[in-house]
Amino acid sequence: MGLNCRHIHDYLALPLLPIVQEIGLRGLPVDQERRTAMIVALDVRLSGLDATLEREYKIVDANSDRKLGWQLRALGVPLTKMTDSGQQFKLDAEILGRLNWEHNVRHGRTAKFPFLPDLIRRSRIAKAAENVRSIVPCRDGLVRTALKSCHTATARYASTGFGRKNKAGFCPVCREWGEHGTNLQNIARGCSLCGSSPRDCTCEGGGIHIKSLFRALPGWRLGEWDYAALELRIMAYRVGSRKLIERLERGDDLHTLHAQLMFPGAEINKRRRTLAKNFIYAIRGAGGDRAVQIALAKKDEYVEQSEIAGWRRAIFAEYPEIPTWISETEAMLAEQAGRRERRCIRNAFGRPRVLLGYVPLKEALADEISATAADIMNFVALRLAYEQPGAMQFVAMQIHDSFIIHAPEVYFFPSTMNIVLTAMERPVWQWGEFVTYPAEAKAGGRWSELSAWPS
Repeated sequence: MGLNCRHIHDYLALPLLPIVQEIGLRGLPVDQERRTAMIVALDVRLSGLDATLEREYKIVDANSDRKLGWQLRALGVPLTKMTDSGQQFKLDAEILGRLNWEHNVRHGRTAKFPFLPDLIRRSRIAKAAENVRSIVPCRDGLVRTALKSCHTATARYASTGFGRKNKAGFCPVCREWGEHGTNLQNIARGCSLCGSSPRDCTCEGGGIHIKSLFRALPGWRLGEWDYAALELRIMAYRVGSRKLIERLERGDDLHTLHAQLMFPGAEINKRRRTLAKNFIYAIRGAGGDRAVQIALAKKDEYVEQSEIAGWRRAIFAEYPEIPTWISETEAMLAEQAGRRERRCIRNAFGRPRVLLGYVPLKEALADEISATAADIMNFVALRLAYEQPGAMQFVAMQIHDSFIIHAPEVYFFPSTMNIVLTAMERPVWQWGEFVTYPAEAKAGGRWSELSAWPS
């Protein structure tokens, strides 16, 4: 069962275009005074770190990745990865974090490169400052975005600013060229330094909570409906793991359960539970132990490949349907290649994607799940636009697997929240059965301070 390319074009892609454009242009209110204060505070932090690096380690002009990279090479740091231009080394937080783990933490000896923790912190603060500066509101104080799917692999609509990087774009609301809009996908859910919510953050200076810049208008309220573990649930139904499905439907704490499998006999603390959560998503892409190690490093977790191999055996033994799915997909791709056909993967609704990589297995598995999640969100948007236009006017943004609601608090907000829930939890037909994916709601006055709704 599935849609063919003509169906997807005529009944899904084309009708969505005006809908997502309207959503992106509704805008979210921004606290401009707090934004200005946050930029100043971040610049002060960067200046302090730059002074420390220059005074203690003779590292100057850390703001220039090109100059910094060659300085680190001169200090003995084994940088190898370079940008596409080949003129400078890559120095993102993941690469610096891996080097810090290998040379400062891994063996518990005296730090070989003691300046790396300060550089990692500086990288994160600089990234946060860049994200805050990119939140450029229109004249009415609302931040708007362009929702596009042309630059995503899964047909999921993602927000972006008007224009391209370092190039001005045309704002259709202000009717002028300049810096407008932002990429809301880049905004961290919690603190940009530690990932915690405002109430749990212990970072110096209260942390960096960019979502706190977004607040409801007077008399209005912000709400968020978010699918609960959507891609994990989709994978469970795709592989047909009844054990995983039953645990998800019962509401079991899966991450704690998986941590117990990965760390038998050990106390399950917050770090081990988070590690189990990141690991279960990392292995979904069927990458080798090195690929999983890199994926975890992006989450600030640095683990030996031998330990990763043990975790993989434990999870696959618990859910044998996952390695079976991986093997079957690999065999299908090999068969397509053997017939000299284009290697192609389809999501649950029949949307195809041609795979161009030399070894496309990881891409195929990730796309089959993520593209299914993308179309589920697309169906909800269409459903709301055609069946509930009154409620749809208060849907202010789509971000990943969630919808942001901004509506007058009296009457409109509760009714809109209930209508969006009904649209999101309508059963969908996939892989031979009807499935209902549950959603969770939060509400509040600021995006960073949303709490369970209804309370």
